[in-house]
Formats: sequence, structure tokens, C-alpha cells
Amino acid sequence: MYLATVLIVDFSTEEAGGEDPVNGYGTAGIDGDPGTFWHSNWSSTGSSYPHHLTIDLGSEKSIASFEIFRRVTGVNKSKIVKIKIFKVRKS
Repeated sequence: MYLATVLIVDFSTEEAGGEDPVNGYGTAGIDGDPGTFWHSNWSSTGSSYPHHLTIDLGSEKSIASFEIFRRVTGVNKSKIVKIKIFKVRKS
């Protein structure tokens, strides 16, 4: 697990504090805990699709798998519509 070196470098939206002290923020989307979650902004202006979360792994890594979990708590459990994963190599 490489979570210690993973950084969020960009995101389209996040719910800053509307879910609880951890949930909603982009960092909750990569913390390794399936009980926390990243959420688009809903408490003020809302947000439009598409949403994105851009991460930097810190260095080149070989990745055997990538798991994405849906929100597991709350009344409005999330529904993943489409996922795109891009690899960008810095020169």
C-alpha cells in the first residue's frame, strides 16, 4: 500500500465539513478506509458533472489492481456511473 506517498493534486469538488470532520473531503477518498468517503459539494452551490480526483503517487509505481468502493453508509448510497483512469508520466 502506497498511501503514505499519495497526494491529491487536484479535484473538481468536495463537501468541506458537511458530512462530519473527515467525510466529504478529497483526502477521505484515498485514506484506505472504506468507511470514509469523498463527496461532491451539496451543502452550498452543488456541483456539476464530471467530477474528478487527481492523485500523485510520488514516483513511478507498478500497480497490480485498483479498487474503488461505493459509499457504504447513509441514506443516499452513491452510484458509480463511469470511471476513467489515466496515467500521466512527467518528463
